This record gives sequence, structure tokens and C-alpha cells, in this order.
Amino acid sequence: MYDAKGPDPRDPASIMRSYLLLILTNPTMSITKWVEQLHRIPLYAILSGFEPGDTPRCRYLLRFF
Repeated sequence: MYDAKGPDPRDPASIMRSYLLLILTNPTMSITKWVEQLHRIPLYAILSGFEPGDTPRCRYLLRFF
């Protein structure tokens, strides 16, 4: 399904957890700003199911929806 040269796929459950965390913490924040928060605040990345420093890009979150 994914090209051998492309990035590793992300777990859809982690993306959904991240979106729910966004809604719970600041529902008016944009997805772009949320991705910045995931990079800067390791707790948000961990609660979403990502490794700190290995969070998805904004394009991936936008394409998920």
C-alpha cells in the first residue's frame, strides 16, 4: 500500500487521539498550531500515542480528515 521510499504509515488511532486531545485542550486552535504544540510539548505527543520528536506533519493530519 505504501511505497518503499515513502514514510512509515501512522496509526489512525493515534491521529484520532491527537484530534480528541486538541478538542479537549483548545477547541479553537487550528490543526497547524496543534502540530506545532505536538512538537513543542512532549506530553501532548505521548498522550496522542506518538514518540516525542516523531510527530506527524500538518499535511498528514489534514489529509486524515
